[in-house]
Amino acid sequence: MLVLGAIAVLLIGGVAVFAVFWEDRWYAAFGSDEYYIGVEGSSMFSDRTVWIEINTPDDVARVMLDSAKTDEALKLFETAAGKQSSSWHDVGSMSDSDDPRDLFISRLALSAGPGIRFAIHDGSSCLSYDLKPADVAAFERGLQAARRHFGSDDIDRRLPPHWSPQDDAFQRGRKSLDPIPQIFPGCG
Repeated sequence: MLVLGAIAVLLIGGVAVFAVFWEDRWYAAFGSDEYYIGVEGSSMFSDRTVWIEINTPDDVARVMLDSAKTDEALKLFETAAGKQSSSWHDVGSMSDSDDPRDLFISRLALSAGPGIRFAIHDGSSCLSYDLKPADVAAFERGLQAARRHFGSDDIDRRLPPHWSPQDDAFQRGRKSLDPIPQIFPGCG
């Protein structure tokens, strides 16, 4: 998905109107329309951010990553991908800020097992999502494309612009029919 927004700077009758330009783009999403994990990039002027988020009908949990934190998340994901096994075990975690003065710090924890489990603690909410082994490579490609979001002004991110982010970001049109869990593993 590509969303462009703008507010023009105009001087009309002595009143200044300020401009804000932004661009949002989805790189990957897995799950269903009601319960999914997604990777999104957002730009406002030279400020660029990557989001990893888990959505349900009732809640959303997201971690906001700058360039260095996106690299850290990619390394953590690659470690988890290499440690998949038949049982779940913790791989590591990270926060979206190292500044203790930040009031709203989100935490991303990854576990490896029969897939990769993402748990995002975002303020008062915590959601988790188990990425299936068949989706690991596609998620990694999406996260790498999001990483390139910081180094390029090229708007072609391999996903067509569209107003429905999940429809375009779901890899190869595969949507899961798995139910939304009542208890989110990794959020205890």
